[in-house]
Amino acid sequence: MNKMKQLTLLIIAVYLSSCAAFYRNIGPEKINYPPALVKEKVEIAYRYDVLRDAGNKKYPKSEIKKNIRVVAVKITNNSDTTVEIARDLDFYCGSSRVTLLTPLDIKETIKQSWPAYALYGIGCISGSPLDIIVFGGIGVGNMAVAGSSNKKLFLELMKYDIRNKVLNKGESVVGLIGFETLHADPITIKLKK
Repeated sequence: MNKMKQLTLLIIAVYLSSCAAFYRNIGPEKINYPPALVKEKVEIAYRYDVLRDAGNKKYPKSEIKKNIRVVAVKITNNSDTTVEIARDLDFYCGSSRVTLLTPLDIKETIKQSWPAYALYGIGCISGSPLDIIVFGGIGVGNMAVAGSSNKKLFLELMKYDIRNKVLNKGESVVGLIGFETLHADPITIKLKK
C-alpha cells in the first residue's frame, strides 16, 4: 500500500511538471492595437507577447529561449500607391533590420517536442499492467496534445501570414510576424527605395 501511494504521488508529480500544453489561438483580428507611433506612408501598429497573452504556456518560454519574437501587427497603407509587403517594405526592430520568418520556420523553432514524451515508455519496462496503463497513457496523451498543438500553431501562423499581402491605398491588414531578436524594441517599417 505504501509503495502504491508513493508511485501515485510520483506519477502525479511527473504528470504535472512535464505535460504537453494545449495551444490557444492568438486571433490578431481581436487585438486592440495601440496607434502607430509615427505617421508614415505605411504605418505599423503591433503587440508583443501575444502567445503569452492568449494563455499559452510552453510556446512563450520557447520563444524567449530561442530568441524569436512572434508579434501581432496591423499595417495600414496611407500612400497613394499599392504596396506589396514582401517587395516594398523593410522591417526594423529598434535600429536593426529584421527578416521575417516563414510560418514553418517559426513553428519549427518554438514547437513542443512531442517525441520527447515517448520517454514515458521507460516506465513500462517492468511489464506491469498498471505501469503500462499509467506511463503509456501519459506518454501517448502528451504526444497527441503536443502534436495537435503544434499543428494549430502552424495553421494560425499560415492564416495570418502577411508577407505576401498586397495593400491598396487606404487598406489595412492584421497578421502575425516572427523574427529573430533578443529584444522587444519598437518595430518600424520603411518603404524600400
